[in-house]
Amino acid sequence: MAGNQLGSLATSVMALRRSRRTGKRPVLAALVIAGALLSAQGCSSQAGVGSSESLSEVTSELTLQALLPLPQNLNPSDVALGSSAAMYINDRVHVEGQLVANGVTTQYNGLVSYLGTTPMRVGADARIGTLLSRGAPTLADRSRITGSLYSSQAAQKGIGVTVTGFDQESTTFTTDGSWLAEVTWPTVINPAVNLDPASPTPPPFNLAPGAYDSVSVKAGRTLVLSAGKYYFGPWTQEPSSGLVINSSAGPVYVYMQGAFTFRGNLTGSNAPNMNRPSLTILSFASGLHSIERPFTGVVLAPMGSINLDAGSNARFNGAFIGRAVTVHEQSIVTHMRDPYSFRGFAPSDRVSVTGGIIQQGSTLTDDYEQAEAAAAVSRNGSNYNVTVTYNDRSQDPASPRLEYPAGRSGDQRIVHKGASLMGWSYSTDGGYTFNYGGRVSPPAGFSAIWGDPALAKFNVDDPNVYLAMMSATTPSFEASPGYDAATQSVINHTPTLDGHCVARSTDRGITFPTVACTQAGTFHDGSSLAVATDLFGKQQVYLTSHDTSGGSASVWRMDAQTMVFTKLPNPFSTSITLHPRLRHINGSIYVVAQVGTSVVANRLEASNNSTTWQGAVTVVPSGEVNNPNLPLADGRFLRQANAFSFDVGFNGAGKAKFRVIYTSPSDAFPGSGFYGLRTYECEPDLTGCVAAPWTIDSFSQNMTPSLRYAAGRWVATWWRLESSSSAVSTMAGLLDETGSNFVLRVQEFPTNPCASHSSGNVWYWGDYNELDGYGDGRFFAPHTVNGPGCRFSGEWTGDMHVGGSIFGF
Repeated sequence: MAGNQLGSLATSVMALRRSRRTGKRPVLAALVIAGALLSAQGCSSQAGVGSSESLSEVTSELTLQALLPLPQNLNPSDVALGSSAAMYINDRVHVEGQLVANGVTTQYNGLVSYLGTTPMRVGADARIGTLLSRGAPTLADRSRITGSLYSSQAAQKGIGVTVTGFDQESTTFTTDGSWLAEVTWPTVINPAVNLDPASPTPPPFNLAPGAYDSVSVKAGRTLVLSAGKYYFGPWTQEPSSGLVINSSAGPVYVYMQGAFTFRGNLTGSNAPNMNRPSLTILSFASGLHSIERPFTGVVLAPMGSINLDAGSNARFNGAFIGRAVTVHEQSIVTHMRDPYSFRGFAPSDRVSVTGGIIQQGSTLTDDYEQAEAAAAVSRNGSNYNVTVTYNDRSQDPASPRLEYPAGRSGDQRIVHKGASLMGWSYSTDGGYTFNYGGRVSPPAGFSAIWGDPALAKFNVDDPNVYLAMMSATTPSFEASPGYDAATQSVINHTPTLDGHCVARSTDRGITFPTVACTQAGTFHDGSSLAVATDLFGKQQVYLTSHDTSGGSASVWRMDAQTMVFTKLPNPFSTSITLHPRLRHINGSIYVVAQVGTSVVANRLEASNNSTTWQGAVTVVPSGEVNNPNLPLADGRFLRQANAFSFDVGFNGAGKAKFRVIYTSPSDAFPGSGFYGLRTYECEPDLTGCVAAPWTIDSFSQNMTPSLRYAAGRWVATWWRLESSSSAVSTMAGLLDETGSNFVLRVQEFPTNPCASHSSGNVWYWGDYNELDGYGDGRFFAPHTVNGPGCRFSGEWTGDMHVGGSIFGF
């Protein structure tokens, strides 16, 4: 391995833990029996049972760890080719990508990630997508990057090289240590599987999931792998052999301690013409993994080399990530995102919602900012759709509505009429792979849709999903500071926002073809939605926002069919602080807001379309709630939004409860400036409010909570900033009905907030990040993350994107 840095990576990639042995173990008898059974099915045994150093001997009680070679904050599901030590993409290679969802095929550019310090090569006439490279890239004649080039060192470019996106050759990448998988080998290792030629040719051999000393498939023989987990030593498929992947019951995982050599023919659900891979190979071996025939699957070899060489125009579908990766001349690598491959690499299943390769047409979300996310989960038969909305600054390069004349790191911005931040992504496989939905355009009479997103549905089985954001009427847009009539744009200012828009999806958040807007008359900040039904079973959508001119909470009711808005009376007689929030349960609409250092709530009867609020109640007393900006270690401050979140659900005894979680000064460290989380609960009629036992109090900042009740569980997410750094982590906790504290289970994406600043020394890294629950006890938490390398950061935009976590307790 070249260089001290790579040597250090090698030692961290794999760790072996083995118990002391005192002779042979009783498990060997089981190996002999298993060998006899395999032979009876046409498989001879070469287990080497008598050898003390066979795989059967050394792997029992062995735990292996594999660290994927990725730059910080790059999700592996976005990577077509990745390596840590060497990367060779030879002449006329094409690296592309494709995703099939709902019968629609989306083409995108195959992203390449290289963390080596030595030069990497893209050959003559090669075509790849966005390239992230720590080492100096050599781009041979007529090579083309359909996307952007981000490298740590200057690229060596031949004649006719094309980079269609951004070319930034000063990006610093650090290795992400969180994509770590740990695999413990079974205690029972079956003998070697040798499928030798025979006459007449035996039928395909169905190998049951389990551990095997080695696997060798000769010419004329066919191996069938089915859903489950396999553990192999070396695995060889000889020429004219067959491999069938049967994933009808689920994905196939193969963990290896030897080399993978594939010279056979792949059929079944991983045939080269199938839509997505169903096979994941994770090898802990340091040798060569040679794939010499068309292949579909995800191959991960953090300590090994991957060689793709099957002749001209051969296709390799899936993803290939190793210590060294070589793609031979005129090969075609088609990246296909497998929703199963990268589960188990962290405490939760982390996914990419924007950034990376997620795009629509020529609009690539990776090159623009997305932040402030909210999620909605919708059941679709036995599966779930997940919709995530966010402030989306993605642009169609051919007709941008947002422009940055001084570059993305500069101090200038132009907002043209028709600009919209109302972006969304959607997943149809339960939240594991996302497609970019695009942005909702402002309708007639409105010139911009601009930020603070909200999502809502009636329940998890509702096919209707509603999306809201703030907006600017055309007169307000034209009256905004910095408006230039000649270009019909607002220059170096934010449009004055005096309205809201709500878009409706009837296909569980995949498309939002219908949008309606309402004029508020004055500047309104924040958005929150809730959905109820009236006496006739018609859906009514409730929207609230903060009227900053009078400090009141504005509430509208929108008929979901006609999409006509009705303004409701102000629910609070006192001035509120920041954004009010909405929820619905059992026919009641609750509106909750911060008033100074307290939290107040009100409710109305939604089933009869009442316009009468039943009376404001202080649900968290004065002096409890604080909403400061987070102080960072470098002297900056990180801007915050809500200091509280609430929901209405049922406690462990099945009794309905109203619960609020909020940011409060630390009791454990009084006067320290640290903030914890507190919880209050009330009866559904907002009486009997008392402090609840669930608290977080630590030597850190705990901020921006989101609380959700689903499937009998109360779960919260929030930011944590450790006192000694500027690294923010997204945390999740369960309001454990049997205990007195949160149970902390999830910590996501510790990262430095390289973000755009809003003013002076206050920096912005996205907020909201509102989670939602599946119907099975799991939750989906969106969170704002930086892109790999913090590639741009300016006054008006930054390298921020949206990730997500699927988790449960």
